[in-house]
Amino acid sequence: HAFDLISGHALELYWQPQDEFSPLTMASQIRHYKSVYGGRWILHEGLDDYYGIAVQRAAVKNSDETRTTLSADGNWQLNSVELESQISMTWLGTAQPLVRDKEWGGYLQLVAPIVDHFYAVGRYEHFEFSRFSKAMDTGLGGVVFRPQPKLSFKLEWQQTFGEQTVNPTGLYGSIAVLF
Repeated sequence: HAFDLISGHALELYWQPQDEFSPLTMASQIRHYKSVYGGRWILHEGLDDYYGIAVQRAAVKNSDETRTTLSADGNWQLNSVELESQISMTWLGTAQPLVRDKEWGGYLQLVAPIVDHFYAVGRYEHFEFSRFSKAMDTGLGGVVFRPQPKLSFKLEWQQTFGEQTVNPTGLYGSIAVLF
């Protein structure tokens, strides 16, 4: 990771030459990778916003499948309101039968303060996967409690339309600790 403090640019490169670091914790995932490499260029990173682009190439374990992903993401803040978005496209290489030979999707998320330490969160996602004929559209609304900047408790309702295998409709809770 190289970062230019004056211009706000950064370049991150990564390479995972063999297997996943901890495949046992990924038991619920439908695919595991045997190698991954890529990079992310942060075009601008300021106190109130950032945006960047990334590219990644992955080979899937126990398969002939390769995945090449291009994505763009950004985050903007204004008066304690935060808007975040990402869009990505993945091209697949495989002899396996697929519904479509690429996957794409993105999300748009808005977070706004309610009262001290409480935030409202709203999110919309659209994804089209290679193995499902229906697209997945998900709307999410919830409340986040942050007693400290690095600690979050979240409760949210997620409503999914179309393909529900990946993100089923329901009430979800989570706890996050940032390091």
